[in-house]
Amino acid sequence: MSQNVEMDIDERAFKKPKRELTDKQREALAKGRAKAKEKRMEKLKQNAEIEASRELKAIEKKNAKKTRKEQALEKVKFNSRKKKVDEFNNHKYRILESLSDEKDFNELSSALDTIDEDMMNDRPKLEKYLTDMINANSHTHAH
Repeated sequence: MSQNVEMDIDERAFKKPKRELTDKQREALAKGRAKAKEKRMEKLKQNAEIEASRELKAIEKKNAKKTRKEQALEKVKFNSRKKKVDEFNNHKYRILESLSDEKDFNELSSALDTIDEDMMNDRPKLEKYLTDMINANSHTHAH
């Protein structure tokens, strides 16, 4: 049953003519599209501002907690440093008071006065400095 069937297809049925808009209609359409775009942009902007505000509040809250935590840590560190300085000074003056010679007192006092707070808080560094000072002093007195 193969027949050649010729179909007469009206091409006009598939090709509708484009609707022509008047200038006034084009202007109104352009204004409507611009207004719709403006509304979308405004809504996006509001959503972005809300999200940014939420993020900022979260960051501020985190920083406030962090700041309080850091402040507490700084206070602990300060107290620890102060305690080490006080302990060093107590030992220093106890040793100086035990000396019987004024010359030894003055020499040891000036040597110990060169020790700064950082060294007082760094035990290995302090021990090395004191050991070196004692060794240098023992060589000086031995000769």
